[in-house]
Amino acid sequence: IHEKNKIKSVYTGKGGEFLVCSELLFRGYNASVMSVDTGVDIVATKDNKLFGVQVKTSTLSKNKTYIFDIRKTSFQNAAAGNIYYVFVIHDDRLISSTFIVLSYHHVDQFISENAISTIINGERYRLTVKVRDGKFYTVSKNIDLSYFVNRWNIV
Repeated sequence: IHEKNKIKSVYTGKGGEFLVCSELLFRGYNASVMSVDTGVDIVATKDNKLFGVQVKTSTLSKNKTYIFDIRKTSFQNAAAGNIYYVFVIHDDRLISSTFIVLSYHHVDQFISENAISTIINGERYRLTVKVRDGKFYTVSKNIDLSYFVNRWNIV
């Protein structure tokens, strides 16, 4: 059973990328998953505008939270572009996944407010999300993320 979970987790990130790409396509974006990891998982266009999307996917941890890590260097490189972050909360017990959609600037703001913490000697940022009363909150600083849930118009 441990091997099954390990194999399953290998595909979680890629599965999240394809889920997000599909959502963007259904919303009128011309979107494609990148074949090479350059810090941007999906490139999309709509209304003659180019977007980069970084996707982070998590399943429920043993602590009953969802954990998303961002490499600091990738985040810093994203500052120059029109980059968005989509955090995919995947729960095998639910029919569909939940998407938390943030602009680069929202992520930057949450980092400065310590709602997204710095880990591994400053090499990564971590967003930890918990569900309480059907709403999503950051574990650090307890910020309600409801506004950003499935809010695709942010992109």
